Amino acid sequence: MFLIGTPLPISGTISIERNNISNFLHGNTLYVGGDGPENYTTINDAYDNASRGDTIFVYSGIYNEEVSLGKRINLIGQDRKNTIIDGCEGNNVIKIRADNIKVDNFEIRNAEDGIEIQSEQNIVKNCNIHSNRENGIYIFECNDNKIENCIVYDNNAEDGINLYKSSFNQIINCTVYENSYGIYLSESVKNQIFNCTTYENGIGIYITGYYSGENDIVNCVAFNNSYHGINIGINSKKNNVIFCKTYNNQYGVEIYLDCIVNTISYCSIFNNNCGVFIDKAISNHIYHNNFINNTNTNANDANDNNTWDNSYPSGGNYWDDYNGSDANGDGIGDNPYNIPGGNNTDEYPLIEKWTANVPPFARLIWNPVVPDPGQTATFDASRSFDPDDSIILYEWDWDNDGTYDESYTSPIATHSWISSGYYDVKLRVTDSDNATGTLTKTIIVNYPPSEPSIEGPLEGKIDVLYNYTVLSYDPENDNITYHYIFYKHEWYRYDGTEGPWPSGLPVIIRHTFSGGSGTYKISVKAVDEVGKESNWAYLEVTMPKSHNPIWWLYDLLERFPLLQKLLNFIFY
Repeated sequence: MFLIGTPLPISGTISIERNNISNFLHGNTLYVGGDGPENYTTINDAYDNASRGDTIFVYSGIYNEEVSLGKRINLIGQDRKNTIIDGCEGNNVIKIRADNIKVDNFEIRNAEDGIEIQSEQNIVKNCNIHSNRENGIYIFECNDNKIENCIVYDNNAEDGINLYKSSFNQIINCTVYENSYGIYLSESVKNQIFNCTTYENGIGIYITGYYSGENDIVNCVAFNNSYHGINIGINSKKNNVIFCKTYNNQYGVEIYLDCIVNTISYCSIFNNNCGVFIDKAISNHIYHNNFINNTNTNANDANDNNTWDNSYPSGGNYWDDYNGSDANGDGIGDNPYNIPGGNNTDEYPLIEKWTANVPPFARLIWNPVVPDPGQTATFDASRSFDPDDSIILYEWDWDNDGTYDESYTSPIATHSWISSGYYDVKLRVTDSDNATGTLTKTIIVNYPPSEPSIEGPLEGKIDVLYNYTVLSYDPENDNITYHYIFYKHEWYRYDGTEGPWPSGLPVIIRHTFSGGSGTYKISVKAVDEVGKESNWAYLEVTMPKSHNPIWWLYDLLERFPLLQKLLNFIFY
C-alpha cells in the first residue's frame, strides 16, 4: 500500500532478472593502474591483451581514452566516484559492440555519448555518467540489456538514457536529472523502467515514435521536470504507467497524438499544474490513481472515448476536488466526476485515497517465437512483477480452457504442441497477498517453408538481364515471400524481395550482373505469412572478364582487399 507524501515501498523480490543476462564468463583478471609490477597503464592496452571471458579491473584514477569493447569481457572499476574514464570530447567513452559485456563502477564523462550499446545481453551498473554532448547512455537497435543503479546527469543536448528501436531492455534503480529528456524511448517495445527517479529534466520519462508499445514504467518518481513528468506520445500504444509518483511538473502525465490503449494506474499525481493531460488520443485507461492539489486542474481530456474508471465495484480514481456523496457507504461516489476538456467522466470516483494492495502484473516471452510442431518452447515469465509485494506462484493454462495445467514457484516453463495452429496460452501470477494477475498470448505453431530451389544460368555476360527461377513449398500452404541477395564483394551487393506468392508456384527473379568479372553468389530464402524462415539456398554464377574499362577497378579491389578497406575509410 502507499499514501500520498510517503516514499513508495518496493519489494526486494520483484522478479526482473533474466537467467541468461547474468551468465558472464570468468577468466583471467588483468589490472589497470595501481602499483602492481605488471599492471597496464591504459584500459585499451589491457583490452588488447585480454581474451574472451577475462575481467579487466581498473584502479582509481583518471583515464583519458575511448574504449571500444568488441569481445565478451567484464570491465570493473574500483570506485564509481574516483575511477574516471574521460572521453576527451570524442565520440563514445565506452562503445559496447559484443554481447554479454559487463561494465561496473565507473565515472564516465566528456564525449558525444557516455556509453553506446549496439549488442545484446549486456549489463551497465553502478556508474556515474555525465557531461556528454548528447546521450549519457545510448542503446541503439539492440535488445535485452540492463542498466542498473546508475546516476545519469547533465547530458544537456539530448538524453540521459536513450533507447532507439530497442526491445526487452531494463532500466532499474537509476537516477536521471539535468538532461533535455531523462529517459527517452523511441520506436521501442516491451522495455521495463523500474524504481527510477527523474527530476530537473525537460521531460522526465518520454515514450514516443511510431508504435512504441508494451513498455512498463513501474514505481518511478518524476518531479521538478520543466514540462512533463511522464509523456506518452505519437502513435505509442499499450504502455503502462503503474505505481508511480509525479509532482511539481507542468504536466504530471501526458498522453498525446494517436496514442491508444495506454494505462495509468495506482499512481500518486499531485502538485502539478495539470495532473493528467490527454489530447488526440483514444481508448486509454486511467484508474485507481490519487489526484491531489494539481493547481490548474487534476485532469484534462479533450477526447470522449478514454476510460477513467475500472467499473463497479473496483472503482475509479480519487479526486481531492470531488464534492459528491456516498449514501450507501461503499466507498464510491454516487455521482460521476466530470473530466474537464471534453465529455468524459469517472463514473465511480473513490471517496478515499487508493491504499489497497496492488495486484501483480503478468509478463511473458517465449523462445522460439514460432515453434515447429513437436518442438519444445521455453516460456519465461520472469518479467512479471508486483509493485508492492512478491510473486509466489506461476500457473499455466496451455489450451486456455479455464483449467491451469501446471503451476510452479519458478517463472520458467516448457511446452510443445503436436500440430500446426494458433494456441492461446494463459499465465496467472499470484502474490503473497493472494492477489492475481493474468495474461493471454497466442502462440503460432508452424513448420517453415522448404529450402528453395534455384534454377538459371551458371555463366553469363556483364550487363545482360538473366532470369532465375526459385521454388519453395510451405507445409501449411501459406503464401511465401522470397528474400534474395546477389553478392560479389562489399562493393557489389543487391538485396530484394519477391512476393508474397502461393506455395509451390515457381517465381522468376530477374537480375543484371554489373559488378565486373568473377564469381557471384545468389542467396535465397523463403519466408511464410507468420515469419517462419527456410534455410538459405545458394547458387554460384561466373561472369567472364569484361573489356569495359570501368570493370578493371572492381577486379583490382577484389585482388587487393586492403585497398578496398583504405577507400572505405577515406570515403565513408
